[in-house]
Formats: sequence, structure tokens, C-alpha cells
Amino acid sequence: RQVEARLVPQFDEAGEVAGYFSMVFDISDRIEAEDELRRSEERYRGLVEISPDAVYVHRGFELVFINPAAAKMFGVESADELIGESLFRFIDPANHELAKTRHEGLLKGVAQPPQEFLMRRVDDTPVNVRTVMVPITWKGDAAVMIVCHNITGQKEIEEALDSQSAAADIANTRFLDAVESIPEAF
Repeated sequence: RQVEARLVPQFDEAGEVAGYFSMVFDISDRIEAEDELRRSEERYRGLVEISPDAVYVHRGFELVFINPAAAKMFGVESADELIGESLFRFIDPANHELAKTRHEGLLKGVAQPPQEFLMRRVDDTPVNVRTVMVPITWKGDAAVMIVCHNITGQKEIEEALDSQSAAADIANTRFLDAVESIPEAF
């Protein structure tokens, strides 16, 4: 068992220490709970650190935590370079109001569905992401944790497919026009 002892000196009439009053508390359960919490936090941090998706935490849009994948997505070598930065630096200006509205809703207890955003790296190149966010407590204060999945490649494929589909529609229209202009039966 783990115990905590407190000693309080007892003085005699001459002011000398005559003995001690002691109180002993069994703190085994508290120590065990603290150890389990520490292990749980270590597991959680390990998962976040190795996540291929960007994970970051902000308080009032000030970045307070960034995992390595988020640092890479934002275009920096180390996550420490961005701690204290405004998240608005990385959200495309066209999405600022949407980000504020979703943040306010989340803090009021309204769950926010996944949302696509256009983000910007430090060099201002665009990054398309799909985000999910949850309210958390970070070092005693309300904060928001966001997980971003980079969908830039998917968006590029979708645009290429749309472009090819449009080109196929034009080719099909031209083909039908050509066939209809032939005077013989076809």
C-alpha cells in the first residue's frame, strides 16, 4: 500500500517538542489512478504522433498543439515552429467565416459534421482537407481538437474526371452533329 504521512509537532509547556501527532492516509487508489491516467495519456499521445492525418489543437484559433503530420501539411519541419500561431493564417480567407461559425457552434454544444476546407501552407500553396473537430480541455482551458485528412489528390482526380467528362460530352455532341449531317441513311 502507498501511504502519505503527516506529522504535526506537539510542544510541551517549555516550548520543546514533546512528540508528534501523526496522520497516515492510504493513497494507493489515487496513485494507481494517476498511473493509469499517465499511461492512457501516453498511449493517446503516441497514437496522435504517428497518425498520418494532421491533428492540431487550438484555443480561440491559437495553435497550442500540432502533430508531425500537421507540421508537414502546413509545410514546416517542426511542429514547434507553429505553436502560438493563429489558425487563420492557414485557413483560406474564403473559409474564415465558416470556421468561426463552426467553432462557435461547437463551443455551444452543437456537434459539427465533417467539413471540407481550403487551407494554405506557409508558402501559401493550397491544401484541400476534410476536417472533424471535437471540444476538449487543454491544460485546464476549453480548446478544440481538429483532425484533417488531406484530400488534395482526391480533388485533383475529381477535377480531372470532370474535365474528361466535359471533353467526352463535347466529343459526343460533335459526333452526333456529324452523324446527323450525313445525307444518307445511317
